[in-house]
Amino acid sequence: MRESWLYWIRPMNSKKYRPPLLFIAAALLCSSPAFSKEKDEIPTPPPMAKTGAATVFIDTPAEVSLQIVGRVAEPLSFLIRKEPKHGKLSGLRRTGRNSAALLYTPDAKAGPGDDFFSFAAQSVDSPVSAPATVWIQLVERPPILEHPSEIEFGKVFLGEKEERLMELQNVGGGLAAGTIRPNSPWHTGKSGEYRLPAGVASTVPLVFEPLEERDFIDKIPIGPDPKSVVLVRGSGVAPVSWPQEGLVVAPKDRETGRASITFTNNSPIERTLKVEWPEFLKADREVTLPANGALVMKIEISAPMSLKYEGEAEIRSGNFKSKVPIRIFPAPAKLSVSPEQGLKLGATENSRTLTGRILVRNIGGANASLQIIAPLDIHIVPDPSNIILAGGGEQAFEVQAERLKPGSFHQTIRIQSPACKPVDITIEAPAATENRSAVPVENFLSLPPSPVPSPTTQPPSGKIPRVETVNLLESTNHEIVISWELSSPKTSGFKIQRRQISGGKNGQVIVDWVPWPETKITIAGGTAVARFERLPANAFWTIRIVTLDESGNPSPPSPAFQISTQPMREFSMPWWAWIFPMAALAAGGFRLWKKSRGELHAKADARLEKLERQ
Repeated sequence: MRESWLYWIRPMNSKKYRPPLLFIAAALLCSSPAFSKEKDEIPTPPPMAKTGAATVFIDTPAEVSLQIVGRVAEPLSFLIRKEPKHGKLSGLRRTGRNSAALLYTPDAKAGPGDDFFSFAAQSVDSPVSAPATVWIQLVERPPILEHPSEIEFGKVFLGEKEERLMELQNVGGGLAAGTIRPNSPWHTGKSGEYRLPAGVASTVPLVFEPLEERDFIDKIPIGPDPKSVVLVRGSGVAPVSWPQEGLVVAPKDRETGRASITFTNNSPIERTLKVEWPEFLKADREVTLPANGALVMKIEISAPMSLKYEGEAEIRSGNFKSKVPIRIFPAPAKLSVSPEQGLKLGATENSRTLTGRILVRNIGGANASLQIIAPLDIHIVPDPSNIILAGGGEQAFEVQAERLKPGSFHQTIRIQSPACKPVDITIEAPAATENRSAVPVENFLSLPPSPVPSPTTQPPSGKIPRVETVNLLESTNHEIVISWELSSPKTSGFKIQRRQISGGKNGQVIVDWVPWPETKITIAGGTAVARFERLPANAFWTIRIVTLDESGNPSPPSPAFQISTQPMREFSMPWWAWIFPMAALAAGGFRLWKKSRGELHAKADARLEKLERQ
């Protein structure tokens, strides 16, 4: 029949029958019911369901949101098109005009992974919308560690340790794992690792072992969260204590050779204390300290007074060990002078110069910075201000006195040092007998050179010999002439220096050598002559001579020489020579008296005569 229908259609498809066929088709189409229905009867489009996503813990039900878009006509219906595979849906409820929510409950055997379901929406006058998919990601709950916020260890003796158990519990899900790494002086037992499944609790040992005597506080991190910490506190206490400064032997205690130190037992048990003292300290090396008691240990010092020591002594008591500081000061400086009864100076060939020797000893321990206070007419060699006398040391000094007045010599010098008792010594000398000029001072002195040369002294060049002897040619009241032989043919000139003595700070004597440019020096025939003019009578000076070579380089200074002028001669009249002047004076006085008496009588007579006339 089909073939006959097709066969029938084919002849009708020719050009001859096309117009009638088009007319018939249009008539049939206009008579159909679709063209006869009114336009406002077209169906309302449904709202569109929106794709969504949610994350749900595998052990906890969670609410999932459903969303739609488009025109909404009430009442609105949400339809579940496909159920999830790993959970159940329940409790569908409207949460807004375009939204709803339902409860997704994972299956008991559900593990981490993905799940989904689909839903559609329909208004009252619309068909059902196309379905939309809601994706669900199933995850494990993260671990949550519960731990104490603070652990107090209290006081722990050095050398001992205290243990506390820190309880940890995983109140979350999954597996809580990690390692506890506290800072010193805290540490864990064998291991600080922990592995806690959900809901499991465990303990980690935490040990406090202080090595210092002080308070400790720290924060121990727990887990990856930087805010998750445990605050720990503790104090280290020495079981045996002593004064903080240790053993201190003051200078005044060195004189007695004895000292002491107190050890205190801070623990409630009896303790044995062992001390390793230095060899020069004689004391017990092992003692027993009573519980919560103290012991005073006596110490003898077997060392020189000058010993200055800073060190430590190691002590042990059980597991506790430490070091006690030791400071030993030298004994105070103490000066002694020989001769003790005073120094008697001897006169040289030049009676103006007096010399003697004293020996100063430091019989104490500390260094002594010497100071010698002496009158200006006493010179101490070497200069004491440059000498520091160590404990047990000694120093010889030459005392030079210059006689400024005739008669016996009597002076006092004081030898002292800071923080040391001064020593006074009397200097005496007999009366002067003779005065000669130009006597070399070094003929009767044999002293070590001063440690520090005078600032005005030029250093010796060593290229030309010095002048050794001087001859006195003339000495008057106001002039002195001396001569000496040239020490080298390369001599080009000389300089004359005189000694100047002045008082310094704290009574010290300052000696300077200053030029004497007014001296007239002539050189002839290998001899030099020096003339000192316009000098005061009865005075003396200490001089030395420096030779200059052809290049102007100085030689070493000559020995010290003393020159002096002659005193003024005094005229004395014999007693009988006073008779004639006294007689003449008496005669003149008598004549004057007689003349004045005559004048008085004449005036009296003139007055009487005047009265008689009246």
